[in-house]
Amino acid sequence: MNRAGIVPLGIHRSAGGYPCPRRHFLRCAAAASLAFSISALQAQVEDISPQDANFLLTAIETIEKHSLRRFTQPEIIAGACTELRKTLGEKYRAHFADRIPPDADLDLAGNIYVRAILNVAKAAPAGAQDFAVRVLMERSLNLFLETFDDYSEFIPGSIAPELLRMEHSVEYVGVGVELTRRDEGIVCIPYPSENASLAGVLKGDLLVQIEGRDTGKMTIYEAAQRLRGVAGAKVNILVRQGGAQGVNQAITIERAKLQRAPLEVRPDKGFGHHLRISAIMPTTANALKQELLALGPDKALLLDFRGNPGGSVADSVRIAQLFLPKGTPIATLERSGGKQKFISESAAPYVPARLNILQDQLTASGAELIIAALTAHAPLRVRTFGTRTFGKGIVQDLLALKGGEWGIVKITSFKIYGPRNEDWNGKGLPADNEMPKELAR
Repeated sequence: MNRAGIVPLGIHRSAGGYPCPRRHFLRCAAAASLAFSISALQAQVEDISPQDANFLLTAIETIEKHSLRRFTQPEIIAGACTELRKTLGEKYRAHFADRIPPDADLDLAGNIYVRAILNVAKAAPAGAQDFAVRVLMERSLNLFLETFDDYSEFIPGSIAPELLRMEHSVEYVGVGVELTRRDEGIVCIPYPSENASLAGVLKGDLLVQIEGRDTGKMTIYEAAQRLRGVAGAKVNILVRQGGAQGVNQAITIERAKLQRAPLEVRPDKGFGHHLRISAIMPTTANALKQELLALGPDKALLLDFRGNPGGSVADSVRIAQLFLPKGTPIATLERSGGKQKFISESAAPYVPARLNILQDQLTASGAELIIAALTAHAPLRVRTFGTRTFGKGIVQDLLALKGGEWGIVKITSFKIYGPRNEDWNGKGLPADNEMPKELAR
């Protein structure tokens, strides 16, 4: 889940990576299967650095181990090779001399892939960074991961360390907007009263350009990084207001130092103590707990999840169990080979006099998990208001390769089910009632 449900995991290896990084296919045992000599393949292998070989093997083993969809290592190599070939121009496509057969073993698949990468790199103009061996490997892996769904991708080592820092920082310099991805592109969810909102960015706007650069092929993380910078400096963006068929609007925003405030108290308009939960972070559950303690028992409560793209499963579970008695089912994560059930461990949950929830089409992932868990617990008598939620019931792992130095594999690893075995992925959760006019904004 981007911030809408990331479960951060780390793959920590020794400085050299795996103990035997250059597997059989990089020692050219499959040369007889390819119509060229062993000595020729050896010469090509010498052009692949041990680090590049180690990187490739680390990446494909990581994908094989963590993907919700089951792939063998030869299938990953073949998929990466095929997707790269599709995107290259005719000049470079011709250097894929062999296609990887469906029944290829790792040696054969690896040799064909390595040879293609080297041939393309050598055919490129001198100094063309986009055609360096490592960059081509990263690009091919990213193209393959993108065939999974809208959330899986390979994040190169050039931006991975900054991403890891962003994920764990509370204070940062930016414009005050959360980014999430939908079919039509990158969607903006501005924080109330921050510079993006004050400059005219509206919830649901599509981010079309940043400083004249199209965002179509940017990852969310690349876009977020470009929006950040030095406090006081301005950034020019182009947004499309009103959805994919809307009107483009150029907006200039001044960057500022921001403190993530995932919880906001809003005026009570007759639906209960109004708490806007805009982001699910490690600090959100504790902030909500403190607010509930200050509020006192048996008060009417309104939890506002509109525009909330979610957060990690662990952080979402911590929020849900603030309201659920010990032993109450919260959610189940499932992948091929096993399930993980989450049960409330709260000995003293908060029991409101009544509980209302606001949701909309941008309420996603971890926020949906919380709504599903709370609405399933009948004693809470929950009422939901708004529209059907986004419908993201899958979880992505962020898997740092060599501490992020070699990049990050972001991959769909689990599917989420609610306590009543609800599956909202691709469908969303319906609301019980339309949004009251008093709460429309």
